[in-house]
Amino acid sequence: RTIRWDVSNWGWRTKRLPSHRCVLSLGPVARRAHTLRCTAGEDQEESSAGDIRELRKDIISVLGWIAVAAAVGAGVWIRQGAGAGLEFFTAYVVEYSLSVDNLFVFLLLFDFFKVPRHAQEKVLGFGVAGAMFMRFLFIFAGVELERRFWWIRLIFSVLLTGSALKILSGGEEDDEVDTSKNPVIRFSSQLVSVSDRYHGDQFWVRSETGVRLATPLFVCLLSIELSDIVFALDSVPACLAISKSLFVVYSSNILAILGLRSLFFVVEDALANLRYLKPSLALVLGFVGAKMAAGVAGWELGTLPSLLAIVAILGGGIGVSLLAGPKSEEETR
Repeated sequence: RTIRWDVSNWGWRTKRLPSHRCVLSLGPVARRAHTLRCTAGEDQEESSAGDIRELRKDIISVLGWIAVAAAVGAGVWIRQGAGAGLEFFTAYVVEYSLSVDNLFVFLLLFDFFKVPRHAQEKVLGFGVAGAMFMRFLFIFAGVELERRFWWIRLIFSVLLTGSALKILSGGEEDDEVDTSKNPVIRFSSQLVSVSDRYHGDQFWVRSETGVRLATPLFVCLLSIELSDIVFALDSVPACLAISKSLFVVYSSNILAILGLRSLFFVVEDALANLRYLKPSLALVLGFVGAKMAAGVAGWELGTLPSLLAIVAILGGGIGVSLLAGPKSEEETR
């Protein structure tokens, strides 16, 4: 019997073997296959362990920022009295709950622009820094923009509601997207030259002719900053209504915003395993859009009912997902 595969050097070779040695010669092949299976299993386990470590780190970061806020609030309570301390904690809870709106808009924008996973953290970092600066301006300059540009909230309400309907209807999510057809990028290209593809995590690049171009990642960052301006029109007046102390209002705002970066990745990672969390996020987007539209019409919904509604929607989505079990491999592709 002729065997043409010599496993000693993984090369082709003609070799005459007795019948009983034919079976024995397959031993190295079996051991090699077993080694490959073990290696693949180890790689998968290492990848899963890495994801768990990243999620644990994000959760610890979220809890860490909450602890920092609690410490600052305790300091305000001790130095300025119980009244100021209660104002700080109330403003912090209000801002944190209203900042959840920003979180879902981040998810929406990253999905809309198809931002690569490795570039999202950089965008969030710059987005948080920009939000801190804008909140500083808003708190010290007042709410003049809200009186002059009330229609911004209505437009954003329509966008959120439309996005919620798209998610609920199971809109297609192509992995490969021609960003040159993105309407926001096409509009931005009228103001600044925009590249038609991503360049890693770069905001600006130079073309072959030496022209400086903005990347779609920069347009996404710009959209995030604009969305924060819209949400600041809601959260800043709410906090100013709670306290007249600029330190209390600004510190509670900033500490709530700083926790958003890690909180985003906690929710984003959960999206990969909880099958009904994304529909619940869509319902929250619809709720926020309706809340904005109602505010334009003069029907204000209190912060506590809004927070309870958001918690109920997300809690329901998570609970149903846990009962249904994790997504299958085909669903996660």
